[in-house]
Amino acid sequence: MNKSIVLGLCFIVMGKIAVADDCHPSINTDEQNFIVGYGSLMNDKSRQRTNPKAINVYPIEVRNFERNWGLRASGTFRTTALLVVPKRGSSLNAVYYPVDSGGVEAADAREVNYCRYKIPAVDVKSLGLKNLQRGDYWIYASELSDIKKPTKEFPIIQSYVDLFVEGCMQIQDRYLVDGFVEQCVKTTKYWDNNAWVNDRVNARRPTDSTPNARNIDEHLAKYLGKGYYDHGYD
Repeated sequence: MNKSIVLGLCFIVMGKIAVADDCHPSINTDEQNFIVGYGSLMNDKSRQRTNPKAINVYPIEVRNFERNWGLRASGTFRTTALLVVPKRGSSLNAVYYPVDSGGVEAADAREVNYCRYKIPAVDVKSLGLKNLQRGDYWIYASELSDIKKPTKEFPIIQSYVDLFVEGCMQIQDRYLVDGFVEQCVKTTKYWDNNAWVNDRVNARRPTDSTPNARNIDEHLAKYLGKGYYDHGYD
């Protein structure tokens, strides 16, 4: 994947915004555009730090994409984040929200380690709501060959997991989508209790800094096994 092309160089032609980057296709401003969030973008606070207007989000299922722990952050961070890759026969649950051209640019800047893919309309299904809004749906993803699974040197970190699972809990409670949190966990590949560190601010008293910590832990232990509680502290 070529990351050397300068981002953000845009021009307007015949009602369309074109981005000078193969990784970020042009959008059609004559259509409503939607960003699909499958990780930290499902969490209200995390999402609204990037786009304060992204208040209302809606649950969906995305087909033929796989969510996994597969994006390695290098440099001083040395963690593994969530990644989505095109994969026939796979599916994941997520949320979507409407954006204008500025919202797309803000999302592109935030998700700089991914490319923006247009999801075929047949691969998007509404969850919890009767109708799916019409428009173009975009997801930030990479190629299957780019997956780098978690290791002890590049672990899953609890603070990121908390953002993800709390976002899933918010959607499940808001739209009464039964099993949404379970689906978040079960449609995410490469969970690894041996490559996972607990970096909560107060890891031994987590509810002080992470009010939903107990519920998050209960969900994860239920679906990942009791080994979930064996993570070392960072």
